[in-house]
Amino acid sequence: MKNIFVFGWYGHNNLGDEAFKKAFESLWGRQANLTFKNKIPDNINEYDACFIGGGSFLDQEIPNLSKIKIPLAFIGVGVHSYIHPKNMPSLHQSKLIITRDEIIPECLSDINSKIFKASDLVFSRKLNISNCNKDRSILVLGNEFLSPKRNSPNWKHTSFNWFISEFSKVCDDLAKEGYLIKFYPMCTSDKFDDRFFSSHIASQMETNKFEFHFKDTNEDEFINNINQAHLVISMRFHGNIFSTILGKNFVGINSHDKMKSYFNTLGLNNFVDYYGFNSSVFRSCIENNQVDPSYLLDYSDKEKSRWRYLSGIVAEKFIM
Repeated sequence: MKNIFVFGWYGHNNLGDEAFKKAFESLWGRQANLTFKNKIPDNINEYDACFIGGGSFLDQEIPNLSKIKIPLAFIGVGVHSYIHPKNMPSLHQSKLIITRDEIIPECLSDINSKIFKASDLVFSRKLNISNCNKDRSILVLGNEFLSPKRNSPNWKHTSFNWFISEFSKVCDDLAKEGYLIKFYPMCTSDKFDDRFFSSHIASQMETNKFEFHFKDTNEDEFINNINQAHLVISMRFHGNIFSTILGKNFVGINSHDKMKSYFNTLGLNNFVDYYGFNSSVFRSCIENNQVDPSYLLDYSDKEKSRWRYLSGIVAEKFIM
C-alpha cells in the first residue's frame, strides 16, 4: 500500500478539520496508509505522495511546501481571491486540485484542466441522522476567531462589541419564546476556543435560559445536538456543512469568503453578515428563509456521489 502524507490543521480539537481526517479515511483509507499532521516534515519525500487539505489556508505561506518532490494533490481546499505567491509553484506542480469553490481565480486559469470542483470534503462522509424527537432548543455555534485581541485594530473591537450586543438580544428574544439556547464549541484548541466567544454572548443575556458546554468538543455529541435542535445558528463554516448533511434548518453568520461562497453554491439565502449584524434583520432571515430538509439531503447526496466519482480519479492518478 502507498504511504501518503496528509497536511492540514489537524490535532487542534477543531471538529471541522478533524472531520476531514475521517473523510480522507473513508475515501482512501483502504487503499493507502494515511499520516495526518499539521506540519510538513523535513523527510516528506520519503512518502509515496502528499495530499494538501482540506481547508482554506492557501492565502498563507505553507512552510516546507516547496520541498515536496513526490506526487502532490490539493484536495478539498478553498481557492479564494488571494493565494500566497509562495504556494503557486506547488499548485502548478500538483497532479490535481479539488476545490470547494465555484469561482477559480485568474491566477490558476492556466492549469484549469486539472482543477475539479466539489462541495466540502465532509460531504463524502455518511453521518447518522437521528429520528429522535426534537427539543425546543436553538443550537448556537460561536467562533472565537472573531474575538479581537489587545493589538487588534479598533474596527475589530467595535464590530465585536456591536455583534455581542445585538446577538444577545436575539438569544433573549428566542428564550422568551420558550427556546433553550445551547452554546456548543466546534473548536477547543489553545489558540481558538469557541467557549470564550460564547461566554461573551451568554454574559450579555438578560435571561438565564441557556445551556453552556464546558467540556472539550466531541463529534458524536455535536451531531446529536444538531439532530435534536429546532434551529442551528452557526458562525462556523462546518456548522453549516454538518447541518446541511443532517437536513437541519440553519442560519449562517457570514464572516469569511468561504461561507459566502458556500451559500452561493447551495443556492439559499439563509445567512446574514457578521459585520454590521442587526437583530431585526436576523429575525427576518429566520422567518423568511425556512430551509426544506429534503433540499438539503438531496444536495448532500449529490455531493457524496461526486466525491465517490472523484475518489476514483484520485486513486487512478496516484496508482492506489
